[in-house]
Amino acid sequence: GRSAMLISPQDLLAKVKADTAAVLVVNFWKTDCLACITLQQHLQNLQNKNGDEKIYLLAVNLDDEANAASVNLVLRKAGIAADVLQVKKVTDSNWRNDFSGGWQGTVPAVFIQSKDGLKQFHPRVLSEDELGAMLEPLLL
Repeated sequence: GRSAMLISPQDLLAKVKADTAAVLVVNFWKTDCLACITLQQHLQNLQNKNGDEKIYLLAVNLDDEANAASVNLVLRKAGIAADVLQVKKVTDSNWRNDFSGGWQGTVPAVFIQSKDGLKQFHPRVLSEDELGAMLEPLLL
């Protein structure tokens, strides 16, 4: 089975800044957030429909790293197929501003970056239709 990979915020930001031919979608989630897991499943459906080369999907877990076992259990149960990264606990939470200024780390939250680097941040529950409508113009 898959397991979450522990990553520093700096490495996460480097991953996001790396040039990609695909639209990057980062789903921030916690194990106790059912809406986040549903969102992940919607995103996986859209990725399956459009192809991995069009949508690069990252599931970024914001649970405490001490909870790695429950994170891994949830991602197996939920059938999360994307790369799962778990952010290391850091005292400096400024890294979140790179995704959205003033974001406190609340979930659900979805970050979308188009191929030309335009960023969108949606800190709310989104339906599969809403997500599809946001991603469609970026996939052309």
